[in-house]
Amino acid sequence: MKKNYLMLSLSFGMISGCLFAQNAYITGNAKVKVESKTLVYFGDDFRIESGVSQAKTIENAGNIKIDGEFHNEATALDNKAKAGVFVSTWTDADNYGQVIINDANVTSGFLAMEKGSIDPDIFPWGQFSIPFSFNTTNEAFDYLFDIVYQDLSRYKSPMMRWHNLKFRYDHLSSTTSLAPTDYVILNLDHVPAGLSSLMTGNAKLQYSGKPTNGTYSVTYDGANFPSTNWTVWGNQQNYYSEKYKTYITDPIRSLPADEATYGKYLYQLGNPYTSNLDLREANLIGVKGVIKYTEFDWEQSTGVATAIAQKATYAANVWAGDKEAVIIKPFEPFQIAYEDADTYTFTFTDDLKTFKTANELSEDINGVITGRANTTANLSLIQNVNSNTGINSDFHQVSLSLYSTDGEALANRVFVAVTSVAENAVPNNLEAEYYDFDDRTGFYLGQEKEDGGIVRTSTRKMDINTINPDFINKSIPLFFNRATGDSQGYYVKADLFYGSIFNQLGDSETNFSNGNSFYFYDSKNNTFIPVTTDFNYYVEPENIYGAKTRYELYWNGAPSLVGSNNLNYMETDMSGTTYVFKHNTVHKVRFNETWSKADVNVYDIYGMNILSYSNVDTTSDLTLDLQRGVYFVRIEANTGELHVQKIIK
Repeated sequence: MKKNYLMLSLSFGMISGCLFAQNAYITGNAKVKVESKTLVYFGDDFRIESGVSQAKTIENAGNIKIDGEFHNEATALDNKAKAGVFVSTWTDADNYGQVIINDANVTSGFLAMEKGSIDPDIFPWGQFSIPFSFNTTNEAFDYLFDIVYQDLSRYKSPMMRWHNLKFRYDHLSSTTSLAPTDYVILNLDHVPAGLSSLMTGNAKLQYSGKPTNGTYSVTYDGANFPSTNWTVWGNQQNYYSEKYKTYITDPIRSLPADEATYGKYLYQLGNPYTSNLDLREANLIGVKGVIKYTEFDWEQSTGVATAIAQKATYAANVWAGDKEAVIIKPFEPFQIAYEDADTYTFTFTDDLKTFKTANELSEDINGVITGRANTTANLSLIQNVNSNTGINSDFHQVSLSLYSTDGEALANRVFVAVTSVAENAVPNNLEAEYYDFDDRTGFYLGQEKEDGGIVRTSTRKMDINTINPDFINKSIPLFFNRATGDSQGYYVKADLFYGSIFNQLGDSETNFSNGNSFYFYDSKNNTFIPVTTDFNYYVEPENIYGAKTRYELYWNGAPSLVGSNNLNYMETDMSGTTYVFKHNTVHKVRFNETWSKADVNVYDIYGMNILSYSNVDTTSDLTLDLQRGVYFVRIEANTGELHVQKIIK
């Protein structure tokens, strides 16, 4: 094939993409710059010729796709210097260069990738995956960190690797071989291991190696897990005399409900590629959820001290929780949870490679995701999905996040998803535990009651709760725990998702367009507010500590029976229902005939309580004296039953 010399000295910043369909050759030291958010596609081979010698001759802040072979033949340089002529740069967690190389082709060249350093205060044992091919641990440390690997004792060892069949971390020697999909942890706690000063002294690091662009499969046999329950197994010791419960955590399952399966069927893997992974494109049969840790502190003497995670649960082709969990960045490991002890194979292929970030996933809501479910057989598995829009019309999700008064996002988020897949008032596969909550300041969720009664205490601390769309006007337990000694004020903000966790409402979309809504209730201030995209509620300072039921969430404000504010229900038999109706120009409350007393509160659109009626006799209708406007009426019976309804005067 004719050589097509690529002599690019201009950046690609003015265009969104560029296509080269013949072999491309970099022959000199003229700078090639790929700007952020820019795609450059090479349909054939990409070769760096021997004449290239300058560092960052190719500087990639965007996305480079190579369908042919990749070769780096800068022969005058050693391999680490060769890698340095082709660098994917890193600015922050959302802006970094990526390279995708077709998994069917040969890669004999070296390149380098920048990555933000790991904070030892957040990860004393830093989580890491390796997207390059190395023969030994010592070779990996040479190319990655420019450090000679030291064969030290277990807790001083520079690196450990997770063993998915033995359920433990193994410390490695300098001659240990590595696999592309390994989940490893780096010792940032023991200074003589050499990594601590490297991470603390640099905002970002440049890692070098030969990309591992191939296909890799990892098979798990769940039968290897002990048949005993967690109470027994967790207290047993591994090969290194460490109790399993000191380092195994389960971000999905809860105790005591999942005593038989807690801690089991959790497998840890590393991203083997120089691009992001989209886990939605994997074989998801048997998958219960995926997890990425954003903080993890483990010590020999005390075990796991902190383990904060981003996670998404999965069941019946529906995801719930955090969309960030399904996108795995280069050098990131992840954990995948399966439902049972069956044998499962996780395969890394081109289908999983993506340039998309989590914030860009909404663009995929255009039908069925390619590569996984675009066959006739699989289409039948997708429940309640409109194949023209890709939107699951009964799926709505709210995420509540806690912020400090100076605007700092804190490590506290909870998710409530409404989906027909969920079963009310009982644990289900889409729900997950806030297993590491302990005594932190923040919100957690409780298991709701089927009858809608208020949950005053909860045996579960959940960060993902799911309810069925029929759970209308009933309290979704939301607990705010204030850590001992914390008297600060906070803000709670919301994100809304419709049809999928990958379809987030934008700032211009105030609320769900189909009339559905979540509502937030503050019982102390008697404030009732719809949760919108601009929701920003102040949590007042207090010196009363522990978990309180001051705040509640609700799904929808009106029973489906009351579909119009202008209908007169005076002649309809609704004796077993409480509702607000309009008679001529006046709104009235008609009570359930089984009630004897009730409290009625009316809130304006800003959540302010404008009318209150206490201990109302429910044997006759209550007239509401209202001006023109939009209101929310909250009616609570002496029986504990609750009704919330939106009205327009």
